[in-house]
Amino acid sequence: MTGSRDMGEFGTLTLPTGGVDRPLVTFALFAYNQEAYIREAVEGAFAQTYSPLEIILSDDCSADRTFEIMQEMAAEYRGPHQVRVRRSMPNLGLIKHIDAVAQMANGRIIVMAAGDDISLPHRVDRLAQVFLLNRSAHAVLSDFEVIGTAAKRDRGLRTSRVVPTTELLISAGGAQIGATYAYSRDSFEKFGPIAPGVTDEDRILPFRASLLGKVFYLHEVLVQYRISANQAEVATRMKRVHGYSNPLHWTALADALVRAASIGAIGFLRVSYLRTVLAMSVFVASPARPEKRSSISRLIAESVLRILRRLSRILSDYRR
Repeated sequence: MTGSRDMGEFGTLTLPTGGVDRPLVTFALFAYNQEAYIREAVEGAFAQTYSPLEIILSDDCSADRTFEIMQEMAAEYRGPHQVRVRRSMPNLGLIKHIDAVAQMANGRIIVMAAGDDISLPHRVDRLAQVFLLNRSAHAVLSDFEVIGTAAKRDRGLRTSRVVPTTELLISAGGAQIGATYAYSRDSFEKFGPIAPGVTDEDRILPFRASLLGKVFYLHEVLVQYRISANQAEVATRMKRVHGYSNPLHWTALADALVRAASIGAIGFLRVSYLRTVLAMSVFVASPARPEKRSSISRLIAESVLRILRRLSRILSDYRR
C-alpha cells in the first residue's frame, strides 16, 4: 500500500469549528519508532486544557509498536477532545509526514509535537492566548526544559517578544527547536508543501510565518524536550539543525520570499532587503568553494549580519 490513510477517530467525534475567542486548534503529534516514549507524549496531548481541540496522532510507518500504542490509547480515551489516529504507508520521512498531517488538520492553529517529548497540560492554552492577543501572529514558539537534566530554556518571564524576520533569516529561517512551535494554517496553505530535499521544517515554516505576519517567542517552558542518550542520534540531530550547506534549504527560503510577494504579503522594498540578507546568509553559511571567498569578505558579511540582527531586535522591541 502507498500513500497514507486515516485509521480511526475517537473521543468527541463532532467538534465545533470554534469562534473568534476560541478557535479550533489542532495538536499534531508526529511519531516514528518511539515506542519507549510515545505513551508519555500521548498522555501530554490528552491532558491539554484548551478546547475545542483536535488531536492527530500520526505514525510514519514505525517498525516497532509506536502505532499500536497510539491506537490502544486513542480507543481508551474518554475525554473532551477529538482524537484522530493515522499511519503513513510507506514511510514518508519527516517533511512529507508533516505536510500530510497539515493537509488533514482542521484547526486554525496547528501545534507541533514530537513523539518523544511531553507537552505540559496548559501548552495549547498558552500558545493560543498569544495568537488571540496578537492578530498578526502566524507562529508562536516557547521555551523548553530537557528531560532528565537540570538544563532549562526558560528566562523566567511570562511575556512574549516578536522574533524579527531578519533574525530568522540570518539563522537560516528559524529559531529554537521545532517541537516548541505552533503555526497558523496559512503558514502551510499559502505556500504549499515544503520542497523535496529540505530536511529542516523548523527553519522553513517560521520564515514563512514571518512573511505573513509575526513570529512570537513566549518565554515560558511548555515542552519537556528529550535528547537521546544515543550519541550517534544526537550528532545526526545537531547536524540537521546546524548544517545549512544544503542548497535546497536556501532555495526553499527564496521560494517562500517570491511566494509571499506574489500574494501581496510583502512589498517590493522589503523583498529587496530580505533578498540581500538571504544572499549574505548563504555566503556566510555555505562551505562550498571557500577558495572563492576571502577571509576579509566573509568577516565583513558576518559583521553586517550581526549589525542587522541587532538593529532588527531594537526596531522590533521599539514597535511593540
